[in-house]
Amino acid sequence: MNPDYGRQRWQRRYDAARLRDADFSTLSGLDVDPVYGPPDGAVVPGFERIGWPGEFPFTRGLYPAGYRGRTWTIRQFSGFGNATATNERYKMLLRGGGGTSGRRARSGTAAWPSTRPLTWTSCSTGSRSPIPPRR
Repeated sequence: MNPDYGRQRWQRRYDAARLRDADFSTLSGLDVDPVYGPPDGAVVPGFERIGWPGEFPFTRGLYPAGYRGRTWTIRQFSGFGNATATNERYKMLLRGGGGTSGRRARSGTAAWPSTRPLTWTSCSTGSRSPIPPRR
């Protein structure tokens, strides 16, 4: 098999990806290549196990263009104080255009006895978390 096949496969997918209009250089003004790997024609045993960006096992990222196509997501964990303070914090984060990651308290940390039965419910993010049933 051609040792450059993986790079060529990645290059086709990279060329087809939508890229952001941004400067990809160092503070010294040196251009940063979109991907680094073995030199052309080099055979590195086991390199295909690492894979190329956007390919299984995704050790080098989910997308062929990496962050040149999509910016990274910055999320802040929220959920402190009482319900009113948490609600205000979520609203402030969402107004800023960011995402949120929330987690409901588990029964042990919410002062519910461990013997009380739990039910599963879906919250607005689509995740499922256990909460005690209402009486």
